[in-house]
Amino acid sequence: MKQKGQTLYFITSLLLLIGIFIILFLYFNDKHTKQLTSTKNSFIIADNTLMTNMIDANKNLGYKINNLTLKDTLNGKIKLKDIVKDKNILIYRIAYSNCSSCIVSGLNSLLKNTYKIPFNKIIIIGSFYNTKELTKFINKNNINFKIYNLKQSIDLPAEEFDIPYFMVLSKDLTVMSCFFPEKANPKYTDYFFSGIEHFFINK
Repeated sequence: MKQKGQTLYFITSLLLLIGIFIILFLYFNDKHTKQLTSTKNSFIIADNTLMTNMIDANKNLGYKINNLTLKDTLNGKIKLKDIVKDKNILIYRIAYSNCSSCIVSGLNSLLKNTYKIPFNKIIIIGSFYNTKELTKFINKNNINFKIYNLKQSIDLPAEEFDIPYFMVLSKDLTVMSCFFPEKANPKYTDYFFSGIEHFFINK
């Protein structure tokens, strides 16, 4: 009788343990499946965003920009052509209306990749209310790049989105490359810089 009770106890305990194991297995399997699905969806969203950005960026290629009049930090006027001269330049285009964290993310990517693009071939063109606001922005973000203020917009499709963007400008002011940086995926910006290095070799 005692042995039967022990056997029943053993079987009951075993079944209970098996039940707990099955429940835990199903729980963690479901959790893992959800994580995989979430990761997959994140990749899909990132890929779709990148594809859309590339399509929008490519719409700017071949555009020739007017010889804009910019203002430096001392409020002096200078023509874009006099800045570009006989070399290709990388422009980081920003505006006071842009998302501030997006601007900073682009700046960080730029700083991280200056070994790919010569420092003297990088400029920032911002659109701020006045020179005082421009100077405040420079001091706040410890900017060492040459930066200029432009009150009006540039005649490019990229200006429609009100977000920061990079573009490579040739010596005749033609857009050779364009890219909208994604603050959530800065590695894409790194890839962009790697892809435009050849524009600045002995040019």
